[in-house]
Amino acid sequence: MSEPRKYELTDEVKTVSGPGGRKVTLRRIRALRDIPRHFVKAGQLGGWVEGTHNLSQYDDCWVADEACVYDNAAVNDNAYVYGHAVVRDSAYVGNQARVHGSAILEDTVHVEGQAEVAEYARLKDYCQIDGRAMISGMARIEGSVTVSDLAAVTSRAVLKGCVEVRNGAVVEEHAHISGFVTLSGRVRISGHTQIKIDGKLPLLLSGETRIDGFAVIRDVEDIITISPVGSEGGTLTAYAALLPFSQKARRTGRIQAGIGITRGCFHGSLEDFRRRLKYEQTVGSPSHQRAFYDVLIPVVVKRLKARVEQMQAQIDRYYKAHPAVEIKDAAHVLENDRCLLDVQKLLIGN
Repeated sequence: MSEPRKYELTDEVKTVSGPGGRKVTLRRIRALRDIPRHFVKAGQLGGWVEGTHNLSQYDDCWVADEACVYDNAAVNDNAYVYGHAVVRDSAYVGNQARVHGSAILEDTVHVEGQAEVAEYARLKDYCQIDGRAMISGMARIEGSVTVSDLAAVTSRAVLKGCVEVRNGAVVEEHAHISGFVTLSGRVRISGHTQIKIDGKLPLLLSGETRIDGFAVIRDVEDIITISPVGSEGGTLTAYAALLPFSQKARRTGRIQAGIGITRGCFHGSLEDFRRRLKYEQTVGSPSHQRAFYDVLIPVVVKRLKARVEQMQAQIDRYYKAHPAVEIKDAAHVLENDRCLLDVQKLLIGN
């Protein structure tokens, strides 16, 4: 004997815009049995679907509130779509995944496992979200991106291309990653970081790698990670970056290219890092650590010097073409002037 129906389509309808601007008529659903997993009682109204092909009659999957599922999209297993979320085209939500807030899934996006897509996140193309991954904020994900395990993409982060984020890695704030990039482990990419890897070699970042500020990474040669370092045995990450608040930038009124450093809770330029090491020497840091950094810093400089010089040449050409542009102060750079982001896009190739 077949399992009794879980819900029915009511006579309440509304029209939304589908692919190509065509109008799609949706109908609100009503539960025919209790669904304790989602606190649904028999007779309770749910969200909106185009037809019974959008929401399985089996298991405990449910569409609630003002959420909409239409076209060839499907919600199966024990998945839950609620709030004002939209699932359309051929997108799929299964297992125990949750999609809510004002999130939008389109094209052939798959969200499974115990993954969660929330707030104003938008996913398109062939994205795969699995495990206990969390997508939130105003994150944008497109292409063949995979986010899995305990990874998180939040704030205004953007992922495109063949990016893979897994095993607890975090991409946040205004970070933008595209191309062939894999992040695994306790990696954290934040700030206005721009990573675009279109070369023959993919970029793999793992461990406790952290990138912040205005990093500009076009190639695997634009970054170096060294671990373990310091008394805490952490990871030192050095990368090509824009340094809008360096002493030279403040003196000249122009953005400078340089080397960005993160280590533990420290984030800043190579010059800032050197000053930090000098201060640590005055408070009695072990001599063997000082000797280690004396060897390490020249290696970092040798690795990134050519790329930084190339970036600075491009920046100088930008200012030659835009002679009226200059830095007035930190607030001016971040709030009133687009030159910093314009330069970063120029260097990354957007």
